Amino acid sequence: MASDQDRTRGTALGAARRYVPHLPAEEWAAVEGFVTAAVEDCSGQTAHSDRVLLGTAVRLVHWAWRTGLPLERPVVFHRSTIVRFIAVRCGCWTKTTRNTYRSRLLRMGEVLAPECQTTTLPGLSDSSAVLPYSSAEQAALRSWATGQRTAGRRADAKVLLALGMGAGLMGGEIVPIRRKDIVSDQRGILVQVVGRRQRLVPVLAAWEEMLLDILSSRTDPEAFVFRPDAARPNPNVIAHFTRGDGGEPSTSRMRTTWIVGHLTTGVPARALIAAAGVDGFTAFQRCIPYLPEPDSEQAGKLLRRPMPSS
Repeated sequence: MASDQDRTRGTALGAARRYVPHLPAEEWAAVEGFVTAAVEDCSGQTAHSDRVLLGTAVRLVHWAWRTGLPLERPVVFHRSTIVRFIAVRCGCWTKTTRNTYRSRLLRMGEVLAPECQTTTLPGLSDSSAVLPYSSAEQAALRSWATGQRTAGRRADAKVLLALGMGAGLMGGEIVPIRRKDIVSDQRGILVQVVGRRQRLVPVLAAWEEMLLDILSSRTDPEAFVFRPDAARPNPNVIAHFTRGDGGEPSTSRMRTTWIVGHLTTGVPARALIAAAGVDGFTAFQRCIPYLPEPDSEQAGKLLRRPMPSS
């Protein structure tokens, strides 16, 4: 006679066999075993059916895999990973739906990685916060770019990252940039932003090489640097290009990362306002929570700074 454990395993495996993923076959193959095993071990341990757990877990696991995280339970089902998944991948969902998915995944995390559930949970806002990319996520984005399936897509992915992460350009500003709008001289690589908020923006040194590699082969001065075969700028071209990549990369998150980095390193406010193409410092208000805590001793010295000599 089958034991309760055997019946539970059979129920989970049966749900997995009946599940029809909305993923390319090769991507489902990469995550299927991890997802199925996780659901199997959660079967009967939560208030949710195996089918519900399967449909929920596959979204988290596929996102984690596409992001470059190792498929290990303490990583994927860590509370901080779940929180970031909800904020990044599910930002366009309603607050109710995000709360439902977060609740299911947290319950799975309590079963699969109980030692990783001690982080304090932030409240869910009505619209997801635009989080900066961590160092690990930035490395994963570089891998995402170099792992594109064709040379043309690899080049476009690198341009997208270099202009978004390296120059803080918004999506609508990246699309119309032409080869002639980018110059390289002793000051580094400079991007001439066109349109309503025209300005000249230096590219961060960390992203220069990626852009230089592309500029050496894309020499037509009138061609767009991103999707150079386009006849005219298409405001939806970035969304079309990144579709199917787990909701990333996000130009909004890249811009936030760029702003937070400059604020952290102490770039003068007026210089950053000009480079960002904004009207004033209040435009950076949403980035303040992501700045590192200042050293109290150093902050005290700066706030007390001596009177300038006459």
